[in-house]
Amino acid sequence: MVEALKEVEEGYDAVVIHCGLGSFLTAGAYEAATGVLVTVRPQLLEIASMTMSLNLFSHFVSLIEKAGRSVNHDFTKYLVTRHNPRDVSQQEAVALLRDSLGMIY
Repeated sequence: MVEALKEVEEGYDAVVIHCGLGSFLTAGAYEAATGVLVTVRPQLLEIASMTMSLNLFSHFVSLIEKAGRSVNHDFTKYLVTRHNPRDVSQQEAVALLRDSLGMIY
């Protein structure tokens, strides 16, 4: 995947790769990525799911590095989606995310 993206990188500002959790495609996407955008809905169940995804991400990165490849991301950003700012429980979830992760969008 790294080589395939290098062939076309000059033609694109951004390439978004969405793949199934835990697949070989996911590991290839993490290795090929120059940045990671993590989306999360402001609900506790979704935050728990994101936490598991981040743990898997960390595991994949360690496996890639053990194989002698480097993983150098320019950024890792967090994007809250489907947020209703009038919903008190979602406000609390966003506050929790900000306290845990720092700047979120």
